[in-house]
Amino acid sequence: MIEMENLDNFFRRFDGSYYFFMAIILAVSTVIISIILYIQVDPTFTVLTHYVSHLGSTPVGAQEGKLYPSAVVFNLGFTILVIFRVLVILFLARYLQIIGSPKKLTLVWIIMSFFSSSGSLIVAIVPYSVSLSIHMLGALILFVGTVFSGIMFTVVELKTPNIPRYLPFIIFFNVIVYLIFATLLIGEWMNFAPDGSSVIWEWFAFLSSLMWLFVHGVYTYKNPVIS
Repeated sequence: MIEMENLDNFFRRFDGSYYFFMAIILAVSTVIISIILYIQVDPTFTVLTHYVSHLGSTPVGAQEGKLYPSAVVFNLGFTILVIFRVLVILFLARYLQIIGSPKKLTLVWIIMSFFSSSGSLIVAIVPYSVSLSIHMLGALILFVGTVFSGIMFTVVELKTPNIPRYLPFIIFFNVIVYLIFATLLIGEWMNFAPDGSSVIWEWFAFLSSLMWLFVHGVYTYKNPVIS
C-alpha cells in the first residue's frame, strides 16, 4: 500500500479538489483566448460552423503551413489540460476507494479513463491541419472512450456508499451529450448524418464536461476524505 500512501500524501499537500477548478479555469481561458486570436484571421467563426478543434488548427481560409497564435495557445493549453485530467482521475479514484467504491469496477474505470485521455492528448498535439487521419483517430478514442468510461463511472458512483445521486446523474448526462456528438460525427464520416450536424454538439460536450468537473469539485471540496 506504499503507492496509496504516496498518493494520499500528494493530495494532502495539494488538495485534489482544487484540480477540478484549475482544469475548468485552464479550459475556459484557453478557449476564450484562442477564439479571440482565431477571429483575427477567420472572422466567420461561430459555434455553429466551427468545431472546438478548429481553434487548434489552421483557420478556415488561411494559408496552410504557418504557425498561428490561436493554434499555439489552444494546443498548449489542451496538452496541459491532459495532465489535470489525469490528476482528477487519480484523485477521484482514491476518493471513491476510501469511501467504499467497488475496487474492480474502479480499476476498470481508471483504465478506461486513461485510454480516453490518450485520445485527448492526440487531439491536442496533432491538429487536423497536420494530419486529419491521426486527429480523427484521437477524436474517436476521446469521445467514444469518454462515453464508455462515463458509463462505468456512473456505475461506480451508484455502487459507492453515501454518494448523492445527483453526482452519477451529472456524469450520465455528460455521457448522453458525448454519445450524441460521437454518433453524429461517425454519421458524417459514413454519410448518414448531415454535414456539420455534430459541430454544436462538440461545444455542448465541452460545456457538459465543465459542469461535471465543477459539481464534483465542489462536492469533494466540501466533503474531504483525505486528511
